[in-house]
Amino acid sequence: MFLSIVVPAHNEEKRMADFLPELAIYCRNHEKPCEIIVVPNFCKDRTNEVAEKIAASFPGLIKVINIKEKVLKGGAVKAGFKAASGDLIGFIDADGATSAKEYNKVV
Repeated sequence: MFLSIVVPAHNEEKRMADFLPELAIYCRNHEKPCEIIVVPNFCKDRTNEVAEKIAASFPGLIKVINIKEKVLKGGAVKAGFKAASGDLIGFIDADGATSAKEYNKVV
């Protein structure tokens, strides 16, 4: 089973800098193959750049899909689901309010 985790993000440059690497390490160490799809949406800060930089540190694991128009969280999740290639697809917020380890309870 291949797991896709969609991360919708709106103006999360500061919190994403800590959370996204934590999620990537979780996925790298997960017993099932994973991918992370980050979807910055209509950001006015550096969320896109931070996501791209972190993705470059985890090649093949993190994809970043930039949406220029305002589609809100639901639209960002939907765009991520469309781009996902996993057998099981879920999402987690970019603010880190839910730890990456909590995903084990769902999977």
